[in-house]
Amino acid sequence: MKILMVSPYTDIAFGGVSQVVPALVREASSLDLQIDWISTAPGKGKEWHSTSAFSHQKFFTRVSRNDFIWSVSLVFWFKENVRQYDLVHFHTLFSPMMTRLAMIAHRSSVPYWLTPHGMLDPWAIQHRGWKKGLYWNLFEKSVFKNAARIHVLHPGEAESVRRRGIKAPTVVISNGIERFELLNKIQLKLFWSRYPRTHGKKRILFLARIHPKKGLDSLIRALPYLLKQEKDITLLVVGPNEGKTKEKLEKLAIKLRVAERIEWMGLLSGEKKTAVLQGSDCFVLPSHSEGLSHAILEAMAAGIPCAITQECSFDEVVKQRGAWRIERNPESMAETLISILQDLPAARKQAEIGQDFVLKNHLWSEIGKKLRKAYRE
Repeated sequence: MKILMVSPYTDIAFGGVSQVVPALVREASSLDLQIDWISTAPGKGKEWHSTSAFSHQKFFTRVSRNDFIWSVSLVFWFKENVRQYDLVHFHTLFSPMMTRLAMIAHRSSVPYWLTPHGMLDPWAIQHRGWKKGLYWNLFEKSVFKNAARIHVLHPGEAESVRRRGIKAPTVVISNGIERFELLNKIQLKLFWSRYPRTHGKKRILFLARIHPKKGLDSLIRALPYLLKQEKDITLLVVGPNEGKTKEKLEKLAIKLRVAERIEWMGLLSGEKKTAVLQGSDCFVLPSHSEGLSHAILEAMAAGIPCAITQECSFDEVVKQRGAWRIERNPESMAETLISILQDLPAARKQAEIGQDFVLKNHLWSEIGKKLRKAYRE
């Protein structure tokens, strides 16, 4: 069986899709299931391709502006080659290029799957609402109706699909992570030596794109209330800036007189991201909308107490008291975070519940098995 995985980008700055797709390709490919992957090269990168045991990967040049991406060479290649595949699996939506490819697949009588990655959640739909509404009615709705299956990350996302009037069958397969590898004391000391302002402080970690939907503004607004009871805290902001969101939040921090309490660390990956996860006391994601956050999975796997909003899902973990539910109201959020920070040994013990849950249910090796099984059904 031959599957073609398609995503519009590979740049980590665009978010979780760039991490999820290569992991799915790697873990789901097998002797009797070849999964090829096409996407666009980062920035103005040149076309290139690679071959692994059961997968061929090809990345095309593109033109892009903000979140608009188009590749003439990718569209042409797809049109010429799509019929050699048994199934095409598209990732993300509200992308003209992906819409065009889905139409080509349908006209070529090649069945396809769609993975929305949380982009049908109410907040995501309302953001730039009239544009998305128009695009949905003109193009995206028919693309969804023609899909063989909709791949969702959790049951709540399946409900979002149904609310849009889509009757195509859904399959629930979540995102995954790798096992969390601890760094030694020397590696950690070297990393944190670059951030002297964080020494001796309790570290609150925000790890996500700096984008309005992630709710970082509400976390910054909670800092003055936190500082009334916890004097020695610092907020670590890790992630790429989108648009001018960071600049607006910096102005907010200055207005609230908490700017010196925030360490803007930019985009971290590899050992640097492991170090910041391992060295933080609490992870907070006050998001308005999520598919299944890769950052939350990583934080839970690292054993950090995780405080997340209702929109982040993970209801089962919260019910088991393996994570903390927060509101975006600054005072309420501060109260929850204070309860965590004032007894960190107890909070870390509680966080082990979330850690066990992730390691049992969200390792990429297990996710790959589930996807292989679903493809063959």
